[in-house]
Amino acid sequence: MHFGVNLIFDKCYTFRFMISIPIAFCISLLMFAFAPFIFPAPVSIFAPFLAIASFRTSFAKTLWLCVLCGFIVDVLSSTPFNMHTWSYLVAVLCLHKTKKHLVTESPFFLFIATILFSSLSTSIQALIFRQFTLSWHFFLTDLFILPLMDGIYFLLCFVCPFKAYKELRTFYLNRRIYEQ
Repeated sequence: MHFGVNLIFDKCYTFRFMISIPIAFCISLLMFAFAPFIFPAPVSIFAPFLAIASFRTSFAKTLWLCVLCGFIVDVLSSTPFNMHTWSYLVAVLCLHKTKKHLVTESPFFLFIATILFSSLSTSIQALIFRQFTLSWHFFLTDLFILPLMDGIYFLLCFVCPFKAYKELRTFYLNRRIYEQ
């Protein structure tokens, strides 16, 4: 385990992705500060972190992490207070039911879980707090395109850096072995 990340290649040489919860939280906090400058559209910053946490930690710990992330977003946003906290909690409750159906070591299924979490939290915000008008535009943008962007954000900020680190580490270790 290096820097809280464990990249494993099993017998089939498929890439399995294991990231520690504190590292994922630090990445989310860092992106919370810089995402408005990097991404052209609003992304749900804590969606990948909460998707990872819902599959890697206990249910009670995941609920506490939802409260923490929701509180951080609620304090720094102009939306009604506790809006994100409640939507994160209900989305994790719904996502917890899919835990046994998804392979949690695969980046692809965590990508799908991030999209599912983002769609659930957005639809919960729309239903509970009536912040959005229900229209085709809402369904297309807020329930399809923006969750897809959250999944791409997961791939770019959580998977690609650690995959590149693994490849560079392997390259330099192999280079060192061949030079000896």
